Amino acid sequence: MLVRPSPTTSLGIVNKRLIIGVTHQTLYSIYDNIHVRQEAPWNEGPARLLIVTDALWTIRSWIEAIAKSASSRAERVRFPVDRVSSSLDRMMASVGTSVAGKRLRERIMTVRDEIKATFLNDPIFREEDVVRY
Repeated sequence: MLVRPSPTTSLGIVNKRLIIGVTHQTLYSIYDNIHVRQEAPWNEGPARLLIVTDALWTIRSWIEAIAKSASSRAERVRFPVDRVSSSLDRMMASVGTSVAGKRLRERIMTVRDEIKATFLNDPIFREEDVVRY
């Protein structure tokens, strides 16, 4: 179910979907597909920034959920590092040069750093636990 963008849709949709059991990976895939396909009405201006913002929130939430559940080897979850990193690069190129776009670009870089710190530099996540697409 897609909703027209408005200031109240950001994050609210994400929170409700996670509560009813939609996975982070599913939400990420939806946002990524909307971004790649440039689906109307999310294909320009503030609406595009909204999709990127929600995608970033979903990725950060996904990373946090994995970090919390990674207390034992049996609980580890696979995270598609390369796929998400490529998506973040694509998003960074599309946010524009407005003040909001520049702030969003900084958030994208922060999320990329979190991915590196969590999955590539942390010894709890060995190479075989990181899925590369």
